Amino acid sequence: MSLPDATASAALGAAHVRPVWFAYLDFDTDPVRANSSGATLTPSGSGDADLDGQSFIGISHAFVNITPVRHGVGGSGSVTATLSGITGIDDDTLALIANPANWRGRVARLWRLIRNADNVAQGGYQPFHTGYMT
Repeated sequence: MSLPDATASAALGAAHVRPVWFAYLDFDTDPVRANSSGATLTPSGSGDADLDGQSFIGISHAFVNITPVRHGVGGSGSVTATLSGITGIDDDTLALIANPANWRGRVARLWRLIRNADNVAQGGYQPFHTGYMT
């Protein structure tokens, strides 16, 4: 996890902070890119090929929970991303998720973007966690 840049750090003291999570999940048949802003977004300017120029489908932040990252001497602990109450998932998608061979051991990446109460980005995209789906 990287630390927020100076602009994002200054915004963290504000009364209303709206983090937007960006997730890249490397499923076997087709990677999934989603963000928690509620609108489909295409980030740019981060210098990260997994993020820049990629379309991240928008889901409501109300349906997303990301656990904190815990760092230790041997590395970081598990991070759990939970999605709930998402409508419109079809049978093919449910079958993809139901088969661990489609995702187990494949890359998952998370980024965070801090926004103020007016939904204006405060600083850049912060790499939050990179790991493998288990």
